[in-house]
Amino acid sequence: MSITQLMALTGVSASGGVSYGVGTGGDNSYQFTIDGQLYQFREFTSNGTFTVTTAGTFDVLLVGGGGEAGGRISGGGGGGAVMLTSTTHSGSGVTLTAGNHTITIGAGGTGGGASLPGNNGGSTTAFGITATGGGGGGSYVDYPGTGQNGANGGGAGANNPSLTSSGGTGTAPTFPAEITGAVYAGYNGGSSTWVSIIGTGGGGGAAANGSNAAAVAGNGGDGVQITNFEQTDYYYGGGGAGVNYSQGTMGTGGKGGGAGSGDTNGRNTAGNGSGTNGGTNTGGGGAGTLSNASADNGGAGGSGIVVIRYAI
Repeated sequence: MSITQLMALTGVSASGGVSYGVGTGGDNSYQFTIDGQLYQFREFTSNGTFTVTTAGTFDVLLVGGGGEAGGRISGGGGGGAVMLTSTTHSGSGVTLTAGNHTITIGAGGTGGGASLPGNNGGSTTAFGITATGGGGGGSYVDYPGTGQNGANGGGAGANNPSLTSSGGTGTAPTFPAEITGAVYAGYNGGSSTWVSIIGTGGGGGAAANGSNAAAVAGNGGDGVQITNFEQTDYYYGGGGAGVNYSQGTMGTGGKGGGAGSGDTNGRNTAGNGSGTNGGTNTGGGGAGTLSNASADNGGAGGSGIVVIRYAI
């Protein structure tokens, strides 16, 4: 038996003297070497159970669900909170006992209705940590079109001439006292001021505020890029784009799953129909809809994710 295999069985890692545990479960499982250390990864893209077979420390990334955009000339949804606790990222990791541990993945906000603000994204929870969801975007019909508060605020919907609607306020969650790590959240949604055009604000992202709308559509705030943690340096928690109703254009979604023009979620170029959705398992906010039709909703938020890793 090699020393690496022995350490895996005992829960002791060669990585900085940290006593890593061992566990099973998840929707995806793979191994990857980062900075010379081989890690086992367990990804939860849906609700499930992480079974710890050997007690010890685990590095964990949690992303809350993205907010839904509002209905009818609506603001973009806010991105979900991103929380990372890792012994190699200025955090403590989490210490877990042997047994089953429940994982709950926050759903993206949806179902707000065409004449209502978008719903907030759901919270992702694991090991006593809660990554809250992003705020829903405001709706033109729901005057004054204020964005919803959340981990990152939703963008404001359109409003009446010469008035300003506010984006939602972002409030970052906190780790339990015994856990240290990095929290990416607390950014606000963009406001909307009706000048020569009818525009809406972008949703706040996990690393930046959504931009305001005046003469242009608001852009979603960028999410945060998590580096040297997974096999790929992904972005998470991007804000959804607002729209420019007068010109039939859409803003840009924030990096990290925020929906809008210029991203992998596509765009709504026709000037009608529902907004596009935030990216699945990114915590990205949904994009606002350009339509003033009563049947058209904003885009749904993207669901969250939990990524667990331990050295082997």
